[in-house]
Amino acid sequence: GYVSVEERHGPESVAEELVRSVRERLGLPVCCGVAPNKLLAKLASSAAKASGGGSGASGRVYAVRSDEEAQALLRQTAAHRLPGLGSRADALARAGIEVASQLQTLDVPRLQAVLSLSPAAAAAAHDACRGVSSAAVVDAPPKSASVTSWLAHTPLSLLPL
Repeated sequence: GYVSVEERHGPESVAEELVRSVRERLGLPVCCGVAPNKLLAKLASSAAKASGGGSGASGRVYAVRSDEEAQALLRQTAAHRLPGLGSRADALARAGIEVASQLQTLDVPRLQAVLSLSPAAAAAAHDACRGVSSAAVVDAPPKSASVTSWLAHTPLSLLPL
C-alpha cells in the first residue's frame, strides 16, 4: 500500500521505523520506497527488495531525494516494469531498450510507433520513463489480504484438500 507522509514528518525515518517495527513485532521482512510520487515510490520499493542496497538505499528502505537519485533509479529499472509496458517486453527488446531511462530518448510519436502504443499510453510512458506521475495517494481499505501457512510436520494426506 501507499502512505502519504508530509515532509515535516521525515518520510525516510517513518519508513525505517515501519520496517523495524514490522520486523521486530511480526518477524516479517518489509521493504519501503520513499519518493516524491507514487510511481517512483513503487519503483524504489522494488529496488529495495531486489538489492537491499543502491544509491538511494538504506537497508530495506530506498529513498529518492533528488532528480539525480530518480535518474539513477530509472537507469536500474527494467523498462517493462513501467506501468503499461509489461506486455511490451518483446518490442522493447527488439528496439534494444533494456532500462527505463533509455526510453527518455524517444518522443511520444516514436514511443507510439516502436511499442505499438495508443497515443495516451505513449504519453503516459513518456512521463513514466522520466519519473513523472500525477497519481495521487488515496486512503482506501486494502483490496485483499491473505495469510498462508504450512505446517511441515503435517502429512499431506491429513490436510483437507
